[in-house]
Amino acid sequence: MTLALFTSLYGCKTEESEVSDQGGAEGGGVEMGGAEAGATEPMRTLAEDRCEGARSKVQVLALYGDRLEAFKEDELQWEVEHYCPFLTFHEEGVTTVKGMARSPEEGFTVVYDAGEAGGGVLMYDNNGVFIRAVEPNINLASPGGIWWVEEGYVVWSESSKNLYKLDAEGDFVNTYTPPMQTSARLSNLTDMVYIGRDEEDNPRLLATFSDRAPQLFAFPDSPSFDESEVKGAWAITLVETQIGKKVVFSGEVDGLSGGVTQYRPINSGRMTPALDDVLIFGSDDGYGNGADITPIYNAEGGDLQGFFILDTSEETGPQVSSFNSFGILQEKTSLEEHGAPMAIVRTRIFKDL
Repeated sequence: MTLALFTSLYGCKTEESEVSDQGGAEGGGVEMGGAEAGATEPMRTLAEDRCEGARSKVQVLALYGDRLEAFKEDELQWEVEHYCPFLTFHEEGVTTVKGMARSPEEGFTVVYDAGEAGGGVLMYDNNGVFIRAVEPNINLASPGGIWWVEEGYVVWSESSKNLYKLDAEGDFVNTYTPPMQTSARLSNLTDMVYIGRDEEDNPRLLATFSDRAPQLFAFPDSPSFDESEVKGAWAITLVETQIGKKVVFSGEVDGLSGGVTQYRPINSGRMTPALDDVLIFGSDDGYGNGADITPIYNAEGGDLQGFFILDTSEETGPQVSSFNSFGILQEKTSLEEHGAPMAIVRTRIFKDL
């Protein structure tokens, strides 16, 4: 969401970014999305047993409150079909997952809403093996998302509007202040991505909001994007190209209610990158509400082939649509049988099999 010179207020308490001292207390007996944490050891099944013929392969993953479902691609990589429940959060007594982040080791970390106890964390490796559960923390109440930022995770609380830092093990650290900001508070946050450090070793963070243009938190100016090009947005993805990582948004683009727009790579904290093109318009078949977007790379050469877009609108029912890199619809797959996920990602799983 924001990455700049770490003028973080870590350890500093203000009216809007105060840290509760209740968050670090032991949470035995705290409800985890409906079941008591630590009461008895959960009965866990193995992902490789749930997923027949499990082996290292790229799959499309759909995130639900109680599980992470895997979908296979066809040979052309345009159409998907259900494969298996890759991660089963409900086996840990959790049915209220609100977001997922990837670790540098390609593992999966989810944050869930534990009600009055705050927000808790579950961690899994890339083979679907459960690693640990982090007890709910009151500071993470009403979690709205989780992201990997530098050497740990950042969680956004919908209720307090504050960002909070977790270490690489998922344990609570303190508030997180985006680069070049003086507060941990961000309102109406929808998505964020860590861009990395610039040539002068300053961190950079890109964030989207439901009510205003995306903002690049970076030294020296933390510029916002032009609202005539992209305003409220609900998803970001970075696309690997020969000239660097291009930025792609799903949101209110070109003055319209929805669509997908692509920008050149970020190379300055003084101005936002130049607009490449509007790839998909909200009226295009298959876009729907464009709730999430993930890139498709060619299996052989690693070149960008297109995008999968998640549509959770009621008119069509939940579906995943594929578009080529020019924004032309290829296939649509209904998810009606499985329900409406909150997010999708295309990635390799079972990397050690």
